Amino acid sequence: MKTNTTHTLNISADGFTFDSATGESYTLNSCGCFIIQQLQKQQSKQEIIMIVHYGDFWLRKLTSINKL
Repeated sequence: MKTNTTHTLNISADGFTFDSATGESYTLNSCGCFIIQQLQKQQSKQEIIMIVHYGDFWLRKLTSINKL
């Protein structure tokens, strides 16, 4: 998947992803959903890497797990 086609992706809450341009579907985990959403918001690849590796994605993930 090319990053310049993320605007045609529709992502549901459970990670089911449909590409309206090609008709293809994908299943993403929570990290994959986050990355695609950030690409759709025009975040740079480097910013996304920094957020995922060092930032709030894992903090939010741990917080949601601790609430269980």
